Amino acid sequence: MASIKFHQRIETNGKTLILFTSNQVRMRLSTGSSIPVKAWYSDDQKVKPLKEFAEFNKLLSCIDNFVVQGWNYYR
Repeated sequence: MASIKFHQRIETNGKTLILFTSNQVRMRLSTGSSIPVKAWYSDDQKVKPLKEFAEFNKLLSCIDNFVVQGWNYYR
């Protein structure tokens, strides 16, 4: 079963770019979104539950579901 992990890449402006990788397929893609470095939980692979980032965790969940469903469909 496919699973993905979210990672951060710190940019020069003090924000972090969120990337994701898969264990089944070689891919490393960007979500296209940046957040402040202090708002990211590395252990949980999600954004802290702050009001201004409420939608971001939903985006990460959608990406996870999309990749896993696509992997299961084409496998």
